[in-house]
Amino acid sequence: AFAFQPAESQLMARAPRHPKLVKLADWGVGVYSYCYMGMLQTFLCWVMFFQVPSQSVHGPTVYYWTLVMGQIAAALSTTTERQSLLVYGLPNAVLGFAIVFEIFLGLISIYSAFMQGVFDTCALPWDLLLKPISALVAIALVEECRKHVFRVLEAQGGCEWVLGPAQG
Repeated sequence: AFAFQPAESQLMARAPRHPKLVKLADWGVGVYSYCYMGMLQTFLCWVMFFQVPSQSVHGPTVYYWTLVMGQIAAALSTTTERQSLLVYGLPNAVLGFAIVFEIFLGLISIYSAFMQGVFDTCALPWDLLLKPISALVAIALVEECRKHVFRVLEAQGGCEWVLGPAQG
């Protein structure tokens, strides 16, 4: 789905990466994926899990559904590196379809008797189904703040170790 993603508005103003010196997936991608986004998703999954009453069988399913919401938030957040989603929008119909399909599969995993047996999930009441959407919103807000900070730093010519040299 990301192959169909239109470019960010300022993408062509940046110097291209050197194909031999700068890898497509460098250490920054790993740090972002595992140490930042992964930890943020995990934290929110546990927050939602512990908000379920302790005697409830819904805890693991709420954790799973929060993880699905976190994956959607990560997909939306990574559509742009620096540009706000509020400006950029969601122009990628293929990604939109993939997100709807992920939600559909997640709901089948929660509400289909066969899938409940396979994944050890259970049907969630509406309040527990809707609560993990707050994790999606939280991740999107944190990402918008991060992108804003990087845009400000880029405009000031700072943070080259992350963003690369500023272009004149």
